[in-house]
Amino acid sequence: MIIKTNRDQLEGVVLLMSELLVDNQPSDIAELLVFSLVKDAYAKMRAKTETIMAPRSGYSINLTDLQAMALYIFLQNVSIPQSRYQYEAIQIQSISDKIHQQYGVIKPNYLQKALTQ
Repeated sequence: MIIKTNRDQLEGVVLLMSELLVDNQPSDIAELLVFSLVKDAYAKMRAKTETIMAPRSGYSINLTDLQAMALYIFLQNVSIPQSRYQYEAIQIQSISDKIHQQYGVIKPNYLQKALTQ
């Protein structure tokens, strides 16, 4: 899944995600699985923001299906401090909405493809 952002949006997401990852450590194996996938997605985002020159692909992030779904699950289960991170929270909500649009209703052919791999 490709999430299109500009540099400012992505930097905001990385800022808030870094705090959310520190404040929401996993407490069981299921949370650890989601947390690991979210950390991988975060690493991709952070790498894009730390480049000196603008990447060829711009500041869009290409997440695997599992990373996108884990990010959605993670974001649905954390509390975002809206008063301190208003802009960043809007960007996070936008990403969450895009993921939900793509994966919210799982189509039968997607399940069949997943089961045959």
